[in-house]
Amino acid sequence: MIKPMFRAAVPFGIFVAGMTGGPMPSTVAAQERELEEIVVTATRRDNNIMDVPASVTAFGSETLENRQLREVVDLNMLVPNWQIEEYNGQTLATVRGITNTIIQGPQESSVATHINGVYITRTSSMRAAYSDLESVEALRGPQGTLYGRNATAGAMNIITKKPTDEFESRVSVLFGDYDRIGGTAMVSGPLADNFFARASIYYNDRDGYTENLFPGGQDLDAEELVSGKLSLRWLPSEDVTVDLMATLEERDGGSGFLPYTPPQSLFFPIYATADYTLEPHKAITDYPNEDTRKDTLVALNVEWQMSDNLTLRSTTGYNDSKFDQQYDSDGTSAAATELIYFSESDSFSQEIVLDISLANEKLDVLIGGFYYEDDVSFGFDAILGAVAGAFGLPPSFFRILQNWDQETTAYAGFLDATYHVSDHFRIYGGVRASYEEKDIFVRYQPIAPACGFGGIPPSDTGDDWDDWSPRAGLQWDFSENAMVYAQFQQGFRSGGFSSGQCNDPFQPEEVNSWEVGLKMNFNEGRGSLLASAFYYDYQDLQVQQLVGFAVEITNAAESEIYGFELEGAHLFGDYTTVGFRYSYLSAEYEDFADCDPILFPGNCSSAVVAAGLAVVEDLSGNTLTRAPEHTVGLSLDQQVPISEGELVLSADITYVDERHGRVYNRDSEVLDDYTLLNAFLTWTPGFAPNASVQLFGKNLFGEDYLAQILANGGLSINLQSGLYQPPRTWGVELALNF
Repeated sequence: MIKPMFRAAVPFGIFVAGMTGGPMPSTVAAQERELEEIVVTATRRDNNIMDVPASVTAFGSETLENRQLREVVDLNMLVPNWQIEEYNGQTLATVRGITNTIIQGPQESSVATHINGVYITRTSSMRAAYSDLESVEALRGPQGTLYGRNATAGAMNIITKKPTDEFESRVSVLFGDYDRIGGTAMVSGPLADNFFARASIYYNDRDGYTENLFPGGQDLDAEELVSGKLSLRWLPSEDVTVDLMATLEERDGGSGFLPYTPPQSLFFPIYATADYTLEPHKAITDYPNEDTRKDTLVALNVEWQMSDNLTLRSTTGYNDSKFDQQYDSDGTSAAATELIYFSESDSFSQEIVLDISLANEKLDVLIGGFYYEDDVSFGFDAILGAVAGAFGLPPSFFRILQNWDQETTAYAGFLDATYHVSDHFRIYGGVRASYEEKDIFVRYQPIAPACGFGGIPPSDTGDDWDDWSPRAGLQWDFSENAMVYAQFQQGFRSGGFSSGQCNDPFQPEEVNSWEVGLKMNFNEGRGSLLASAFYYDYQDLQVQQLVGFAVEITNAAESEIYGFELEGAHLFGDYTTVGFRYSYLSAEYEDFADCDPILFPGNCSSAVVAAGLAVVEDLSGNTLTRAPEHTVGLSLDQQVPISEGELVLSADITYVDERHGRVYNRDSEVLDDYTLLNAFLTWTPGFAPNASVQLFGKNLFGEDYLAQILANGGLSINLQSGLYQPPRTWGVELALNF
């Protein structure tokens, strides 16, 4: 949840699961017995993470590099109650049981991601390569006041490295299994007086993790990724700092729906003779599985120290995202159902924040305003070869088409203040006023059985929502090395329109959160203990499922979530650090009813619902999807003294309890528990202290585990599908700093 600050001999770093930091630089001798203080921006100010009254985990650049944290999914090993996993070209984020089971088109994650303060809209962009970063901060719980937009589950802040005032450079090359080859390059330094630049590039290419057994078919999950960043820093005066960062990332890969259960259809015998496999990391797909992504991000940050007590910060952002995909959506050898999908969006945001210190620095105030606009076009073409074949027609004759444009405009103003009652006691609170408007234009909409046989003609619709989200809390430093806090905060997420329900609106969701926490160091800074307990009262939680190839979104009237997190770490001697984390979670629907589209063909379609034949189930008391009751993590950092340089062994092991794959909580849809082990062995030779060689392995137990189960109840097929997460992988990386 937080990162303890050790002032002790820590040769490689502290346990980073729920703490910040990571390995110490190899040039720091054990006898110095001190770690650099870690500063985070989680509360929109620079603070020691031990002083922040929030559940936040932060990772410094050393940890990101030494533990091969190169994608957002790599954080799962180290952040309690935090799961972000890949599915079909997108990322599914779950924090303390709050999740999005499907992401498509204009739908957004409940975890608000920011890069250098710029809000990132599309979940396909969250797969960005984690290269040349200064830090990553993961905040758990609703962040309604300071972050606001769609941060009901949590927020993630990604901070890139800034240009340096002295010349430096770094190159690395990586080789691994699945014919993986990759590398990085970076150069940084001054260009002129008060003007600095930094450029970096990351490349990764590997074969797919999923073998396609169809003759001549391509394997799934392959990746070729190129990511480049350019950062400029200008210091026009002692009081003004201007940072400009631009990044471009392109990725080519391939994914698709793979059967979790045998495909079934009462109407189309094509599936009876089709080949398929349910074996992990195997597939039989007859249609090309490809997805391409291109993301461009520009972030302009200006900080003006107007006086000793007043600072103005401006964050301007532009994000362009393009995502194209095609895949075999029945997962068999039959030319039965294929899907072609596209999404293209661009967004602009502007935030202004005044940081004010009043009353002889006893009152700290943040006043801010936020503007955001996003334009997205998305659509798909579902080719139903099974239907066409039943009438003796070419496979591409019968199709389901959808095409949408959505424009989103959002405004917000916020006020947050902390009053220092004494040196050891503080009270804080704030409020955010939000307004959001969405306008959609439908070019064409699915035909039968949804929305009638004629489909929906071109049409416009839209709506707007507003909300006030408060926060209040208190913090007490009851000793020099320990503090407790208690707080209430509210989160808000705007509503929208469900493309799978003929543009029916769904309501905003709101969460009331109560949390208490403890942070303390002990044994002269050689150990830490961290604990938090939370309770959520959720109203109108947005729940998504697939109905006939389209996303259907409904609201669960009431949900209840509570749990606690316990973390700790201890340094033994000068060379060994052991850490742990444990979290307990209870997440249930209190008032929710819905129909399952795979019970029988056509269930949940508008025609069946209108005829009163749909089977609607009471799901009250069911567990939320992807919400494990127990998670446990252990970590070891061990420095091995050798005559030629430094050798460090680092290992992380995480156990995740079983989860429910779908809201119906059927026994056949339980996601099995799993245990992951990652290990890293790094050698820094004494004769070349600027060089390093690292051997690494991930998922060393070779666990085959699913991130999610999706069910598609459509006209031609009833299918439950899943996609296994990466298998056991290993590699070696050589790096050289200049």
